Amino acid sequence: MQTKHGHGEGSSPALFGETLIINWDHRGRSFVVAFDKRTGKQLWRVSRDEVTEGSGALGIGGVLKRQERFKGKKVVAVVCGRNIDLEVFKKIIA
Repeated sequence: MQTKHGHGEGSSPALFGETLIINWDHRGRSFVVAFDKRTGKQLWRVSRDEVTEGSGALGIGGVLKRQERFKGKKVVAVVCGRNIDLEVFKKIIA
């Protein structure tokens, strides 16, 4: 792992049905990878050009865009990293 200023790395794993999705963005070769939550078998992996985590706020965007789906439910959205450009975020939740 290559870090900037030695602060270490973080990620916001997401569980979607039977799939665990992990973003691994850092100063080296970044990627997003998915695993079967029961077996740990890697399902797919996609390389990314991003050098730092750039989508931490997307979880909140999804919740805001689909408020009816989450109405009356307890929801946790993790925001981390550099997040996303405010103008791009506005387009996502529009």
